[in-house]
Amino acid sequence: MDASSIMLLIGNKISSTHKLMLIEKLKNTDENKLNNISYLSFKSPILALVLGLFFGGLGVDRFYQGNYILGAIKLIIFILCIFGLGIFIGPFFFLYILIDLFFVYKAVQKDNFNKILKAVE
Repeated sequence: MDASSIMLLIGNKISSTHKLMLIEKLKNTDENKLNNISYLSFKSPILALVLGLFFGGLGVDRFYQGNYILGAIKLIIFILCIFGLGIFIGPFFFLYILIDLFFVYKAVQKDNFNKILKAVE
């Protein structure tokens, strides 16, 4: 497996900026390490975005990404909004959920990139 095959395998799992950095790194990597990349499982940034759109208030997007602490915080705030504090923090929480969609998408891409870097080092 060569560097161009790896880039096709990765698809949209990492950002275009990371792809440029990764191409140079993969060209200088031996064949065994390149083969290891094909066995890695990557998370989908698109799926994280969809989960955030429909279940972002419950923290499902962050649980999917692997950030369990932030997912739990979002879930606790959601429960607090349901049981009476929603009138005070609800609008801010809704705004945060919308902003967090961008951050979770980028975080999944960055996590995938870091996973590849660990495999080739």
